[in-house]
Formats: sequence, structure tokens, C-alpha cells
Amino acid sequence: MSKTNITMLSFGRPRLFEQALRTLQQHTAPESYRLTLFNDDAKLGTGTARNEVIRLAEKEEGRLDYLYLSDLDVAFTEDWLEMLIAWYDFSRTHFKIGALGGYCHPYHQPFEKHALLTQKNGKFNRSEIGITWALPTQSMLMTWDIWDKYGPFDTTTPGAVNCGEDWLFTERLRKDGLRVGTVYPPVVLNTGRRDSFGKLMIGHELVEDIPGLIVE
Repeated sequence: MSKTNITMLSFGRPRLFEQALRTLQQHTAPESYRLTLFNDDAKLGTGTARNEVIRLAEKEEGRLDYLYLSDLDVAFTEDWLEMLIAWYDFSRTHFKIGALGGYCHPYHQPFEKHALLTQKNGKFNRSEIGITWALPTQSMLMTWDIWDKYGPFDTTTPGAVNCGEDWLFTERLRKDGLRVGTVYPPVVLNTGRRDSFGKLMIGHELVEDIPGLIVE
């Protein structure tokens, strides 16, 4: 079984944070990942904080097979990581994907889609890989060699949002001939309408209620 370094920024929104951890534990095989959390108390800025949690993951857990970036305003679905890795490996070869998300903000609509047929427990399921212009670090899977070549994230201002560190990162991939995308239907669910400071985020009106989950 492959293993993944999962990194998560954990400042603010405690109810969503608890939910993210709970659904991660419920729907992810414990031997398949190591989780590294980082709370910067909103002092560093998202890009810098993301770089720091990745550094901590490497220092504390060592480099595993994959690197996954997450925020706390998500919920994980059954077998999400296993499916995301399978789609990532396939799309790297067939679609030149450098990073793949389990979710993508509705603002980042795909301009190209590819249908995939997967089989599990004797059942066939149809999914799609959507090629997008950008991929939020709220859900992003890559290998460490991708991070070595195209990271780190650009420095951002503490307390500011939508500073574009994820956009700039994916721009570097695209300039090198790689692409980014996400899976449909999503295997990671967005649960956040507000940022860590309680302010409504851009696109909050597009975040739908999810039965059985906290969305705020």
C-alpha cells in the first residue's frame, strides 16, 4: 500500500476542524497516511504557512510516496485517498497532470473533461478528470518530485485571502507543460463559507449545504 504525507493548516473554525479530522479518520486507512498539522495563529500568511507544514511533515514523518495539501474546511468521503491516488497515477501518464484535487472550487470550472470507468467490489463507477486553470491548496495531491521542482509557495500576507499562491504554483507547472485538474464527482467536500477570521469568502454563495455535515 502506498503512503501519503497529509498536511493540514489548522487555524480557526474549530467545529470544521473537528469534522475534518473525524471524517479523515473514518474514511482513510490508518496505515496509508501520516498527518501533520500546523497552526500559525494567522501570523505567517497562507503560502508561508503551507511551506512550513510541508517542511514539518518531511522532518517529522519523512517523505512518503505522495504529498497531499488540505485545509480544515473539508470533509473526506469513503476511500477518498485510495481513489484520488489511482486517478492521479493514471492522469499523470495520460493527461500530463502534475497535481490533482479531490475537490475544486466552483470558480475553477474545467475546460476539458475525460471520463474514467473504475471498478470496486464488482461494481463499475463512472468518474471524470476535469482539467482546470488553477487548483486550490484546499485539496491538492502531488508527488514529492513535483514539490521539489515547482515549490515552495510564494510568500503571502498574514490575514489576507485570495493572494494567489496556489495560482502561481500551478502556473509554474503549466509553463513546464504540465496540467492540473480535479475529480468529478468530488471525493473531498468543501464545508467552508467563511475564512479563519469569520469573513465570508469569495464564492461563498456557491458552497452548498451537505446533509449530515457542518457547513459554515
